[in-house]
Amino acid sequence: MPWLTLVALLLPGLMGEVSAQCSQPSAVGYFQWVTTGSTGILSCFGNMHDGFGYIPNYRAVIMECYNGAWNTYPYPGVTTSCSIPKLGPGNDCGTYTPPAGTSAFSIDDVAVKYLLCNDGKAWLSNLPFQIVMCVRGNWTQVLDVCLDTGDFPRDCSVLAEKGVTNATSANIAPSGSILQGCILATCSLSTQIDDSGWTLAMSYASGTYTEQEFLNGSALSTKYFLGVKTLQVLTSYRPFTFKFIIVAAGYEYATAYGSVVIENGTYSITQLGGIHGIAGDSFSQYLQQPLDCTALLCWWTSASTNASLKMAKATGINWPALGSAGMPPSKIKILVRPEQFDLAYNCPPFQVTPLGDDHTTAFSTVRRAVGFEVNFTCSGSLYYEIQENGVLSTTGSSSCQLIGGVLNWTRRFVLPCKSLPAPSNFVLSDQQDRHYNFSVTPAASFFDASERCNAMGASLATIDYISNMKRALPGILYFTAHNMRVTDIIDPPITVASECVKKNACKRKEDNHCIVLIDTGEHYAESCFNNTFHYICMIPGYCPDGYTEVKGSCYKAVNFIGSPLDSYSNCSGYDSGLMHPYSDTDIYGLLQKGAIQRNVVYTTALRTWHVGGLDTVDPNLAAQLPSSPDDQWFRFTISDNDTITYIGGPVDGGVAGTAICLYPRYTISCGTSPRLALGNVSWTWTSNLVGAVAVYSCSYGWFAGGNIPVAVQNIKCLGQLGEWYPDVQDCIHIQVCNETLTAPSNLMTNISESGMRYLGGEIVFYCPENMSTPSDLTQQTLTCSNISDTEFRFLPTVIEDCTVCLGTPLVTQGTSSLGQGPFTVGTKASAICNENYLFALNVTQKDLVCTLTGWQNASCYEACTDPPPLPGANMISQENTVASVGSTLWYNCTVDRLYIQTPSGAVASMQITCGPDHLWSPNDLVMDCVEVCLDDPPLVALPVISSWNIVTRAVGTKIDYTCPTDHFLANRELNASVTCKPDKVWTDIDVTILQCLQVVPVSPPLPPGNYSVDGNIVPYLVNQTIYFTCPAGQFTKAGKISTSITGTATGWTTLDPDFICMDVCKEDPTIPDLASNVLSSWDGVDKTVGAVVNYTCPENYLFLNKNETLTTTCMKNFTWTNAHEDSLICIEVVEVEPDLGPVGENMTITGNVKPYFVGQVVTFHCPEGQFSLAGTNQTEVIATSGGWIQTDPDFICLDEIGPPPPPSYNLILEPNRTVYVPGNQVNYSCMEGFLPVINRDFVTLTAMIDGWEPDYPPLTFFCIDYGVRIALIIGC
Repeated sequence: MPWLTLVALLLPGLMGEVSAQCSQPSAVGYFQWVTTGSTGILSCFGNMHDGFGYIPNYRAVIMECYNGAWNTYPYPGVTTSCSIPKLGPGNDCGTYTPPAGTSAFSIDDVAVKYLLCNDGKAWLSNLPFQIVMCVRGNWTQVLDVCLDTGDFPRDCSVLAEKGVTNATSANIAPSGSILQGCILATCSLSTQIDDSGWTLAMSYASGTYTEQEFLNGSALSTKYFLGVKTLQVLTSYRPFTFKFIIVAAGYEYATAYGSVVIENGTYSITQLGGIHGIAGDSFSQYLQQPLDCTALLCWWTSASTNASLKMAKATGINWPALGSAGMPPSKIKILVRPEQFDLAYNCPPFQVTPLGDDHTTAFSTVRRAVGFEVNFTCSGSLYYEIQENGVLSTTGSSSCQLIGGVLNWTRRFVLPCKSLPAPSNFVLSDQQDRHYNFSVTPAASFFDASERCNAMGASLATIDYISNMKRALPGILYFTAHNMRVTDIIDPPITVASECVKKNACKRKEDNHCIVLIDTGEHYAESCFNNTFHYICMIPGYCPDGYTEVKGSCYKAVNFIGSPLDSYSNCSGYDSGLMHPYSDTDIYGLLQKGAIQRNVVYTTALRTWHVGGLDTVDPNLAAQLPSSPDDQWFRFTISDNDTITYIGGPVDGGVAGTAICLYPRYTISCGTSPRLALGNVSWTWTSNLVGAVAVYSCSYGWFAGGNIPVAVQNIKCLGQLGEWYPDVQDCIHIQVCNETLTAPSNLMTNISESGMRYLGGEIVFYCPENMSTPSDLTQQTLTCSNISDTEFRFLPTVIEDCTVCLGTPLVTQGTSSLGQGPFTVGTKASAICNENYLFALNVTQKDLVCTLTGWQNASCYEACTDPPPLPGANMISQENTVASVGSTLWYNCTVDRLYIQTPSGAVASMQITCGPDHLWSPNDLVMDCVEVCLDDPPLVALPVISSWNIVTRAVGTKIDYTCPTDHFLANRELNASVTCKPDKVWTDIDVTILQCLQVVPVSPPLPPGNYSVDGNIVPYLVNQTIYFTCPAGQFTKAGKISTSITGTATGWTTLDPDFICMDVCKEDPTIPDLASNVLSSWDGVDKTVGAVVNYTCPENYLFLNKNETLTTTCMKNFTWTNAHEDSLICIEVVEVEPDLGPVGENMTITGNVKPYFVGQVVTFHCPEGQFSLAGTNQTEVIATSGGWIQTDPDFICLDEIGPPPPPSYNLILEPNRTVYVPGNQVNYSCMEGFLPVINRDFVTLTAMIDGWEPDYPPLTFFCIDYGVRIALIIGC
């Protein structure tokens, strides 16, 4: 569009205000005002000329009045004289068609027209109108355009958005509306949109900014600046990106800052985002700093503290990031553009600059478009970028890419580089270049050790110095990364100064491929599968050449075409297995390390089955895997936006792509043998090597997966890809015999297998117990058989009936007799009971018959064959109807209050039972009903001996109680007794005496001194207690008044050795308050008369009486002496002397009594005739823990001088002191009702060393009556 090529205009905001203070141009030509008194058109109409000065063929210019002077447009500086010969009338151009959005108007010169923007629009140039001229048959072109006032460009990014690449300047409306003002801005545009759209904010080479220049702008080329006000308007409600371009040492450096916002009013930088570039950072320090223009050095910094940080210094340009590196800048430019525009074509600032620390070097380009990179390098041992997922890097790069529809960096750095901290249980090597961990338990194998190290983000260790083995356990062998798994050469080479001592040399033999070390540094070739060796882990990890280390594991991408099994075998050739990622983080770690690339298909060991928990995956990863039945194994690829896609396929087919090998991993065989054959299958296999096949065959009658005929299954060893695959199918029975079977008798039973109808299945028919068929069969088995390949039946096809009784009748506890068999249904047999058994009461013999269910059976029950005892006196018995063992008979007394004596007490009726001895019992009781004591006599526990037989309780029965040797009853007697009296009650007795107590073998011990005794009774018995009590008013040392001892089987309990009755104080001695700092020697117990307690103070403390120790004593009046609680206070001592310095040299001191305590007051007195400014002659200092504090720090003694002159009539002297010293001031003022004759309320006199000095001639200050003064004024 033509307006975009508009040449540079003057900056109205810097050149003055538009006005009508200009007179009409006096040059020869025609002039016409277009706007009222400010803008007009000057043409050569009516003259024999058609051009101005050096601009040929132009007959008209726009004239605009600025600050009383004319400016010309579109060419500044054109002379206003018509001097070139006229070439034609200028009216041969035809009708003029104005541009869209404008209207054309004529003036008297028909060869000139002026154009106005239609309503709602304005010229981009901010001019009120534009002109066109007819020149040589053509109307001139308008280099301007009308825009909507609300859409006027706020900055140069609008030009870039419209595709402009060559314009150098444009008028912009920073607020977004032309109605709020425009400025001319310099633009930095480019054919590369990512580096276009910049507005020049500052171009600075020398000089300093005044406050007005910094706020409103400067047009000087050496210190061009838009002004901070304009920058604030630009960043209002939308953050900007600032780019600093610094020229230093002949080179150009740049750093960009994102999200810059300047606050309105204060113009502080309130927001500052990311940093990106190669010039370092010398701007972010101004965030939240105030704007300071002290000494004409305006910048965002405090002049008092950070003046050296200002960009525009009196000593020249400043950019500390380069200047401190020996590259002082010679020029600085600031370019700005909206952050929204910036991020549409660029990644955000990366927050990295090249000026890092001693261990971090960061590299970045100035541009941030797609494809541009930032890089870093860590230097120094153990210095790494430590990522959040634990991945360690010494170098790294990040590229700007379109990710998820947004421009962003492919990764973020975690900088600065940091020294790798020793993980838990790791120690730093002597060379300080790695960390070691020596295991305290053995590993199952070399491979198990490697995985344990990987779990800690480490690898198995390489050992280069014997000194590092001093941390090993003595005599323990350790797996390391050194091995000979490929050749006889140890890899990696082992450099410790020792020989391989196993069998003279380390050579590969059988499985002795792994090198193990001992604490002395000696190394051995041993089995990689030994489960007694410990292991050494190392951070950073070790990987063989060609492998990439990520968190201790080693990975290598190998191009190979074939199935996953082929890729797996190919990795085995590298002494590795296939990678099996646990989560997406593992894959991104490889991408960050550069071990894999985007848009490449990679083979892994990911699969849909797991053997014994081998190679499980994170649930989030598992959820991403395809779920088709054919997807048994998975590859992956990474897109440009870092999205991981998993691709499924069969494990034994398809193109694998690039395999990712994992080292080390034992992958040349399956870790387990094929699963054991079940009872319905046979199997064979030759080895566990990858590719080996195991053959499974189903047993007869079983079919693989339920399919006929018999299945033979082959499974293959896939090693890491899933051990044995596929899993063998179960051999399944198929039901083939489906006919219905019926027995000839419903008394017959059958038992069938759950699989009776499968080939080979059976069903068995059974006769009733003790029955058989005429063929002497008790059971008949029918088998499911194949008549042909397609016909199946149960054989045999006939079932016989059961009609013969087997054996003899069953007579429990008896016998039977039979003739000659067989014994068909209806045959009889004779049965008889054994001794002491009966069929029924008095029945011992009966006949038994053969039935359809077998012989009738009979049972003889065990019985008492003898009659029961006869009832005695006053007694009757129940009729006897049964005599089986356990049966009972009742006997009852026939007279009231007569009873039978039994072991369970006296009863009016009792029961006898046929016992297992075939006798009625009890059979030893007196079967008579007599008078008895219903209650039991007193019952006793051992060791008391009772003569009662538990049964006898008839009137007249006597019971005796005695004790064993060395024991007495509780009443200290040897025996006692009770008798059943005629009133059927036992004689009374104190039951508490019916216990036998052992005699204490020794006499009781006695305490010393005076006391009373209670319980001293002989003989002394066990559990007897003797009490000892102090006389009234006495106590033991511990404050007790009594004690006791108790008798035992061996003697007496221990007597309190401290039980001595004596005089004691009634109260505890005074216990100091914790806050008093007093220490007490009292043990918390001793209060005896004469006991002494010492109280002491800590070091540098004394009591109020200035003693170091106080004591209190328990007196004979049972009270403590002295030591009241209010006197037990320790006060800190102040060691230094009170001193006022030179001020107090001639002063006298009172109150300086030593030692000095905190809080003590000492008074300093002035020499006679001297006083302070306040009129006092003394001051005080107070002792504190830190020294002495002066109550009046400004106190000084001065010589007294005479009083001021006394006040004259009507004057008041204030303040009126009794003592005056140099420096005192007094005021003379009028009394109430009087006014000074001069226009002053008072005069002041100041005391000097040599007298009083007035601040006004005192003789001219006097007061007169208020009425007199009014009269004087009126008279004037």
